[in-house]
Amino acid sequence: MRRKFGLKALADRPRSTILLLPETKDAENLGALARSASAFGLDAVLLGPGSADFLSRRALRVSMGASLSMPFALVEGAAELELFRASRWSLVEAVVEPTAQDVDEWEPEPRTILALGEEYAGLGPAWRDERDGRVTIRMARGPDSLNVAAAGAILMCRLAARLASGSARD
Repeated sequence: MRRKFGLKALADRPRSTILLLPETKDAENLGALARSASAFGLDAVLLGPGSADFLSRRALRVSMGASLSMPFALVEGAAELELFRASRWSLVEAVVEPTAQDVDEWEPEPRTILALGEEYAGLGPAWRDERDGRVTIRMARGPDSLNVAAAGAILMCRLAARLASGSARD
């Protein structure tokens, strides 16, 4: 069963990791991201108005039921992130850009929101304006990007490992 939570209670946590998916339209990608968020111990998923239904049949199937146990909330727009800003959270955007910080060098904050954009367009301008940093996965020559679910899984794995090892900035 889905666990409900208030944004204020989440924002007040001293250590927490959140996955922000403001515009994930593909239900299969959404389900795969929910499954990875659960597997890597993220605390919650925030969905924006452009995201598919987190509890749709397709998202549930791909998530292997993780969507039912993963706490999530809907945010109407980037302005709702102000609550997290006021509590000194770090919002990091995943990008495919050579100037972004490499995931191997990323030192996440203990209170991190990892934002993944829509697979083809990335984050919309309103969401990008809110970010504190950009992180990328360096790849061999050839493909120009990974599927958002694959990239998200790699980034969440690194985020969870760094926080568990204590190498995150406090």
